[in-house]
Amino acid sequence: MSIGLRKTVSNLLEALINEKAVHIKWSNENTIIATIADAHDSKVQHTITAKCERNLFSNEVENFEWDTIMIDETPVKQMTDLFLLGFNEEQCSILNQNIEATDYLETIYEQCRTSEPKILKSLANLLGSSFPSNFDRTQPRAYAMLLASIPAREALILTEACGNVDGSTGNPIKNVMFGRKSGAVQHHPISVAFQSGISQLQLVSHPNTTMLEAGSIPERLLNRFKFYTDKHQIPMNKYAVDISGKQSAVQDSIDAFVLLSKRSFIPFDGDFQIKTSFPAQITSENRVIDWKTALDAIECARIVSKLA
Repeated sequence: MSIGLRKTVSNLLEALINEKAVHIKWSNENTIIATIADAHDSKVQHTITAKCERNLFSNEVENFEWDTIMIDETPVKQMTDLFLLGFNEEQCSILNQNIEATDYLETIYEQCRTSEPKILKSLANLLGSSFPSNFDRTQPRAYAMLLASIPAREALILTEACGNVDGSTGNPIKNVMFGRKSGAVQHHPISVAFQSGISQLQLVSHPNTTMLEAGSIPERLLNRFKFYTDKHQIPMNKYAVDISGKQSAVQDSIDAFVLLSKRSFIPFDGDFQIKTSFPAQITSENRVIDWKTALDAIECARIVSKLA
């Protein structure tokens, strides 16, 4: 049973109870029995039972224990168990994509414990120096020290590509990852950072297109944007090019770091961002910072003045 399945189903059921519960009863202080309406027929009701915790600040339920979850007294073991709540094939298909993407990212997270993400090599090449060979990837303090030792631009790139929390905090399944074509997760910044370090903004020719513009390109960047001002080329990420079928119109590309906004890129040697469209639904899963991690960050507080 994959971690993606457990996370997706647990987070979804928690959200359904927090947002849609008709009635909630607690048993033995840590077991919830909640009544919710059927996803297809609101006149039909179902019960969800699970051992969990109650958030002291929001009073919401969280941290379901997987082996205790039941729907209508039936233990939840697989995605198809959600059919009991009235979910249809399309909804379960979207959730399955989320499961696969979560498993994909979890694999990368585990690999990062023992293997160096390619983005570190890209940044080292850019700075002309390598990172310490004894860097301990399991210690939060090591990351804080690393960020404090490199220039502010590179520190921003590293945190935005690999660790910044983004996306909707109200996202019920915490980690949405689907698009019209398979493989959207491969364009996720964390995937790019680990596997290749950088991506390419593809410059797509639109010679006969009427552009709607707002604002202006800063004078200091005019030479960098001649692909747009002189050649009418539009920067697009590779997934958007694939979806739009514009491969034949790609004229050139720009090596760039991918930030966790998913629409934002920083050129390899630039100090500016280029935002693009991204025709896929992607947000990052929530990350939990415990007190020990916070203490490590506080101890390395000089990073704040370094980046300010």
